[in-house]
Amino acid sequence: QQPYGGGFVSASWPTATFCLNQDEAQIYLSAFEIPGKGTDVRLNIQSPVQYSACDPETYGPTDDASAMIPQLASPGGSVVQSGGSSSGDGMADTSAVLQTELSPGELASQYADQLAEIGWTQVGQEAAPELAWSSWSTTDEEGRAWSGLLLVAANPVVPDRVFAWFRVERAD
Repeated sequence: QQPYGGGFVSASWPTATFCLNQDEAQIYLSAFEIPGKGTDVRLNIQSPVQYSACDPETYGPTDDASAMIPQLASPGGSVVQSGGSSSGDGMADTSAVLQTELSPGELASQYADQLAEIGWTQVGQEAAPELAWSSWSTTDEEGRAWSGLLLVAANPVVPDRVFAWFRVERAD
């Protein structure tokens, strides 16, 4: 198992990584049970490997802000379908599109519990049927202050799709 760093992840979609040395090849194996429909198994083989999760020297956050993005696991029954991230100049963000039957407020509450559990302090929050947001603060190991903003929004056209976004920014 490889820790894939921060960002939105599907807790219900376990993934394993297998390595052939550090850079010859790697295999990603994941499986997700679809109730009443069987199991979705995905296998991704990468060879040769340019940026390897198997090489501890090249894997991990590339800057301080990216290192502040926590891993946010989706609640049971919710699956991250796509996502992305960016960073630069003291800020980083991560986003995901999830398939879920939870409302934006329910999903934001699940993520808020995870942020609080790892030491983030909630500064403000609000939830409406289509959108929930919360703001956060924390300090890193060097004592620098960071702010965070979590947004979770429903897709009014596709009822079971929700967009989630978390941004961190150095507060100094």
